[in-house]
Amino acid sequence: MGMMPSSEIEIYKTFKDDLGLKIIIEAGKNGWTIMYADSSSEYKDVEDTTENNFQAALTVLKSHFNVTECDETPMEECIDESMVNLEDFLTENGFQLFTYYQTNKRYKKEITDCQNLYVRVYSDVNKIVEVVYEHVAMTEFENEGIIPFETIETIEQLKHLIKALKQKK
Repeated sequence: MGMMPSSEIEIYKTFKDDLGLKIIIEAGKNGWTIMYADSSSEYKDVEDTTENNFQAALTVLKSHFNVTECDETPMEECIDESMVNLEDFLTENGFQLFTYYQTNKRYKKEITDCQNLYVRVYSDVNKIVEVVYEHVAMTEFENEGIIPFETIETIEQLKHLIKALKQKK
């Protein structure tokens, strides 16, 4: 059987792991499905009560991750990222508009005297296009460097990068 037919889903709950990634559990009287943030899934077809199937799925999920139910977290943490304005997020986190051409905008955040983080966005479609870390040489003996973060495509991923850079100060 595999994935549960939508007509059989009686419980649908969203969870977040320690990285803020969303995981969904669907349960019904004929089984359960766990849908992970990377689009993989895990399921079991078993005839039982919906609550027992939900608890079984939750036990499996908790064996893999430390999770929090979204209903128990502040609402803003469970909002779909498409609802968050990227430019507002960047300015609220210390970024300043660095360059722009129409809707192609590049924001800069100075991390230290010799470290900068740049985020380029398409503001008309609210999308991260590029994230780049820059090291500026402070002496003639240092090398300058630019590191593109090609895997950072979401606000959640950007939040984790900003948090990691703050800890390195």
